[in-house]
Amino acid sequence: MAMRRIANGLCQSARRRGFSSAPVSQAEAVPSKSQLRAHALQSAVPMIGFGVVDCVVMTQVGSTMDAVLGARLGISSITAAAIGLFCSDSCGVLFGGTIESFAGKLGLPSANLTSEQLEMPETRRVATLGRLVGVQLGVLLGSTTLLLQGKPESSNNKGEETLLPEKCLQSTPSHLATTVSITKAADVVVFSKPGCPFCEEAENALLARGLVFNKVPHDLHRANLQELTASAAAPSIWMHGKYVGNKYGSGGSVSDQESNS
Repeated sequence: MAMRRIANGLCQSARRRGFSSAPVSQAEAVPSKSQLRAHALQSAVPMIGFGVVDCVVMTQVGSTMDAVLGARLGISSITAAAIGLFCSDSCGVLFGGTIESFAGKLGLPSANLTSEQLEMPETRRVATLGRLVGVQLGVLLGSTTLLLQGKPESSNNKGEETLLPEKCLQSTPSHLATTVSITKAADVVVFSKPGCPFCEEAENALLARGLVFNKVPHDLHRANLQELTASAAAPSIWMHGKYVGNKYGSGGSVSDQESNS
């Protein structure tokens, strides 16, 4: 809804910039190709800016919420994405006027369309196409920020990464045996999320003690971990098949866990 309102506002602004009060005859009423191109450009440029802002805010806020709040509160990735969408739509409303004002200062060619020409089907189709192409280009440009995010570190310094067969990638309450078997596959097992600072802290603490651990993707077993431990927070640390907690040493130190095994 926010995008639709902004698009309508930008469309009206483009119409004002391309409006001409000069009278025309019926024979001259059909816009020329150059006028249609100028009108499409005026409609597209503001939407490029809106697409960039919308995509950058949504992806960055969503990924941050997933890595931080998702890890500590156990919220799902789709909930984090919804929070990012809420923030991006809010920014679109707040900065829509600024984007429109900036586009008006770029010196784009004027279509010089009359009010009658602006209401013609050809003009409306060109404006819609321009806005569509503009917002898609803006989203693609905004998505390039994802390339700047670092990839998860390899298992060379983060413990041994567990390679799971295809059937083990299903995480539903009816397949608890799969998750349980993974927790017993090594002395220490860490269900971790990429980019999660709490997961990195726990892994570094384990490595500092010289412990080798299997690292398993947390998101693939979130539902099962919730049922097994009453917590979907990351990391989820298991020692000798027993749940330790969500941080290194919670529920007892490593030595305590080993002595109780």
